[in-house]
Amino acid sequence: MDVNKWCSVLEKTFLKYVWTEHAKKYTYTERSEFTPEHIEKVLIAYERGDSPHIKEREAEENRFIPSTMTTVSTDNGSHKSPTKLSPNDTVYRYYEDTDILSVYFAKASSGVVSYSDDVNKDILVSYDHDDKIVSVEIYRASELLRCHFFDTQDTINNKPPLLFIPVCYKDCDELKVYLVDSISSITLQKTEEEDLEVGLDNEGKIVVLLFHKASSRLAKTLSEEERRKLAEKSRLRSLEIAKWSYLLDK
Repeated sequence: MDVNKWCSVLEKTFLKYVWTEHAKKYTYTERSEFTPEHIEKVLIAYERGDSPHIKEREAEENRFIPSTMTTVSTDNGSHKSPTKLSPNDTVYRYYEDTDILSVYFAKASSGVVSYSDDVNKDILVSYDHDDKIVSVEIYRASELLRCHFFDTQDTINNKPPLLFIPVCYKDCDELKVYLVDSISSITLQKTEEEDLEVGLDNEGKIVVLLFHKASSRLAKTLSEEERRKLAEKSRLRSLEIAKWSYLLDK
């Protein structure tokens, strides 16, 4: 078994975590001491919710989850107070090894995503079984976005840090996901997803994502029971595909 590849794929597809230094020894370092069996134990502990290595990371996850979503009413100029987001709401992950920024509107557990489409050459949108948007992935993120992804609030190479703030405009049913805190001007660029536009600054860098018909086009996290049923359907479908692949290869 290629343990290095196994761990890397596992992290990206199942855990989708950025590991702490403490937990990295189970995946990227000290491989002479830690075998797949050790890693399997970590996963079992994760599934049970009693892994100290995972919990250590979860404590740090707050910096990846926006603390507020501002709801703006435009008809009379009034603003509602910011509402605290739960971890099930809009979140993002930046995958440094692949340079992809992923924005999630619902938990993308097994079976939730029905299909994915490239809406331009650098953006992939994933949909649920009701054609609602589950996630948006931006490739070459460090090149295309105005911001940087380093763990510092300093400006680096004339790029400000990522500032992830979703703002819901109720009256026009739009959601804007701001990626920087200061925008002088925005040019909206359409994509093949009619309800998603990309906001570019005067240098052509992405600074905001605009979603139209937000209340009906963005997916919401399903209940645990619904996700369990979808995961089981996905598992059975995978077994069926594997069976037919085996029969065709005979």
